[in-house]
Amino acid sequence: KDGLFETTVQFTSTSTGFYPPCPDIQKMISSVIDALVGTVNGVQRIVYTRPFTEHVLGVVKDAPNVQQIVRNSRSFKQICDAINVKISGDFDLAESYVHQHITTQFRDIYDDTKNWNFEKFKRADSKFSKFKSEMERVKDYEEKLDK
Repeated sequence: KDGLFETTVQFTSTSTGFYPPCPDIQKMISSVIDALVGTVNGVQRIVYTRPFTEHVLGVVKDAPNVQQIVRNSRSFKQICDAINVKISGDFDLAESYVHQHITTQFRDIYDDTKNWNFEKFKRADSKFSKFKSEMERVKDYEEKLDK
């Protein structure tokens, strides 16, 4: 299934999250909708075009405010709410998937890379067996990530 937006799974020292998070995606969608409604509102009304001005000059005093009509529409509000609910639900599903599959498999890699110290590694005992075990650990991490 193809998505409209992408978010990245990020580990923190205490949890796992998404970037951008759900509220940011919802704000992006809201901004797109605002821009769309604003664009529609800016379209010239046919009653004000040259061929019609003589017919409506004394009849039409105020053009309808399309933006206001759309924003006050119950259908528009329901659709906007449904979009936000869908996005929240998708994030909930993604969070569940991440918790079940990603966190359990890859948390150790994140924690290890955060705690690994290159300077300490350089100063450590330079026995081949120690180096070999470090490289095997890195190889295991690469295999996990390639799955």
